[in-house]
Amino acid sequence: MPLPRILITTDLDTTWRRDVPFSVWSLKQAVARAVEAAGALPWPVGPQPEDRDERIAARAASFAAEVHGVVVSGGAFDIPPAWSGARPGGRLDGPKPARTRFEWSVLDAAHRRGLPVLGLCGGMQLLAVWAGGGLLGDLQAERGVDHEQPDSPRSPSHSVELTQGTWLSRRAAAGSLRVNSSHHQAVDRMPPEWRILGRAPDGTIEAIDDGRGWWCGVQWHPELLEGGPAAEAPFSQLVSAARRDGSGHEDPGDRSRSGPPRSGRS
Repeated sequence: MPLPRILITTDLDTTWRRDVPFSVWSLKQAVARAVEAAGALPWPVGPQPEDRDERIAARAASFAAEVHGVVVSGGAFDIPPAWSGARPGGRLDGPKPARTRFEWSVLDAAHRRGLPVLGLCGGMQLLAVWAGGGLLGDLQAERGVDHEQPDSPRSPSHSVELTQGTWLSRRAAAGSLRVNSSHHQAVDRMPPEWRILGRAPDGTIEAIDDGRGWWCGVQWHPELLEGGPAAEAPFSQLVSAARRDGSGHEDPGDRSRSGPPRSGRS
């Protein structure tokens, strides 16, 4: 059986050569390696900064037609509060509207085709917002807790207590996991019919899914951990789902979510 192809969303950056700027896509190699280790082929794809909404949607649909699953990789930026539902105030990391619009369209296309999705850190937050949930804008300002560890992100920094009876607890074969942590926002309001798979000791939501394990998100960065279920389970779940529905299927219903308000774009 051919290996399933997994679309991985990338960041949009700028590099310079002789004072001339060039747009580049960037992605931690660790994400692609984790997808490969789970038994799939990584396919990194990113936004085009000049694209308008119609072109973004068309590109996302074309890519989704060629893959069997999606990873929304996350990054050091925030979803604008007007879109995420986060209360104003506290820290706000600069948004990346071109990337977020592209990832939103990828989720629309993945949903229409019935593709499994994994969201990593900020990618989990985007899944929650797309599905109708909302975010806590700043953990330190609103709850007095810090989830940005000062040491290496390859080292676990806190535990996650797992909800028993879910795919994550079964794959972990344990009641808890040790995970890394590098986020200042978190899921606050769960999407309808979604479930919490695990929480940090301070109550922060650390893992979610759509109720059946098809769309999943983890708040940590499993690709940076050195083996074990916290590193491997999210990718194994995604690739197993991609193998079960290897060709994707077209959903005739239009269930795409409306994109960000214009005030949230720049």
